[in-house]
Amino acid sequence: MKPIYLYKQENPDFNRVLELHKTDKLKARVLVKNDPGKYNYPEVILFNKEDSQDFSIISQLNTMRISINNKMYFYKDNKTIFTIKKDKFYVVIKKKKSSMIRSLTINYLNDRNNVIYEELVKRFSWMRFLMEEKEVFGNIAFTTIVKNKLYNKNDLLRFMYKTNLPVAKLLNEHNINYKDFKYMKRSLINIEAINPELLDSTGSWNNDNMLKDSIRMADILGKKINCAWSKKRLKAEHDKWSKEVTAIIMEASNRDLKISDIYKEFADFSKYNIINTTKELTMEGLDQSHCVATYISKVDNGSCAIYHINGYTAQILKNSDGLILYQFKGLRNIEAPTELRSSVISKIVEFNKTLEKKKEEVLENDLPY
Repeated sequence: MKPIYLYKQENPDFNRVLELHKTDKLKARVLVKNDPGKYNYPEVILFNKEDSQDFSIISQLNTMRISINNKMYFYKDNKTIFTIKKDKFYVVIKKKKSSMIRSLTINYLNDRNNVIYEELVKRFSWMRFLMEEKEVFGNIAFTTIVKNKLYNKNDLLRFMYKTNLPVAKLLNEHNINYKDFKYMKRSLINIEAINPELLDSTGSWNNDNMLKDSIRMADILGKKINCAWSKKRLKAEHDKWSKEVTAIIMEASNRDLKISDIYKEFADFSKYNIINTTKELTMEGLDQSHCVATYISKVDNGSCAIYHINGYTAQILKNSDGLILYQFKGLRNIEAPTELRSSVISKIVEFNKTLEKKKEEVLENDLPY
């Protein structure tokens, strides 16, 4: 296969040392050793297989090094190979001691100005709509698209959600991931007649909302949600199932929740009432007429902790920066007052600053003297 260079970045420093090495190897070695990150250049190479539609595109970084004996050598780093063979699309990511083979998707292409994307879209024009809606179609394998002839947005949406186009579009508009919908379908009936207002039932889908909570409880209880229900009917079933789940849990033996230490520290810091047992959690759900009793597993696995604050239920999560307030609800899922919410958020910010200070103190103590 004859190589065709799609891209090759000129690097004056690289070329200068290349010439210098011919006359003064030591000087060249000093320059490269002193600032090794300067002496490389990226390139993208196309290889067309003769008498075939198959081809490969290689993206790599050519790096220069000079040995202790002043011998110049080169190696290829950050090597990625895009291979198209018999309508199958692969990406191979090679590192120094390992390689990874994956089905090629649009997420492996940097952006629409990328030379690799431009070369691919010349050959496969359908890739353009994937790039235009990368957030939706980013993880769909090109091989799947070709195999099922899904060369436009509508056909691909129908395939992803396994339903009719109006429903598929509706789900996509509400940012419901098709993989999540695969789980949801187990608890849904009459999907083709879905009532759009169910998808707008309190907050965005990416946060816990009434439909999401109802699906979780339906799965627990072995119930079904009729997609033609009104928002009012869904709420009635949601509240009924919440009480049913809570009652069942109340009958089971009470035990301590497995609360992560950071949540206990925040309880001590804030003086907020953290919920410690399964019984307390179920009682909170009964008192507030919401489904917090179904959060036992989330508390046990460290995903969150539940607090009772001034008559409202707070779900607090941890992330890389510390803690965040995720949900703050009162009776029948009404939102907590703005002033109270602001007060709790301020307390969390204050707590997170103490965590950051502790990290800095640990780093200082670890410094050598």
